[in-house]
Amino acid sequence: MRSNPAVILFGSDPDGAFVDLASKIRASGCAISEAANLDEVRSALRRHPRASIVVYSPGRTDRVEEALSCASQARRNVPVIVVTDESNFSQYYSVMTNGAYDYYALTEDSERIARAVQRATRTQAA
Repeated sequence: MRSNPAVILFGSDPDGAFVDLASKIRASGCAISEAANLDEVRSALRRHPRASIVVYSPGRTDRVEEALSCASQARRNVPVIVVTDESNFSQYYSVMTNGAYDYYALTEDSERIARAVQRATRTQAA
């Protein structure tokens, strides 16, 4: 029996900007695990082997690199969706060439981002 698709939210959200997106993902039926550090991401991946990772950490590209590394170490196709404060082409290019599944600016429509996360997560869970 398969469990519901899961999304691991990784990063910090001191201003609460990520709350709307998280609620839309939750409403789609995906289980949500929040991770504040890399150990929590690894633990969540063990609990939810068919999960995707959404990383949001304003101004900190190291979190993105950590998430991509963790996904790679999991030795399975773990989609990593990067959400930033504002779109930045050089960051987009860097994370996409390093294995990110998708990249969005939080200024985009949260429904659109949530649909992309759902699509990645359901593809992973299939």
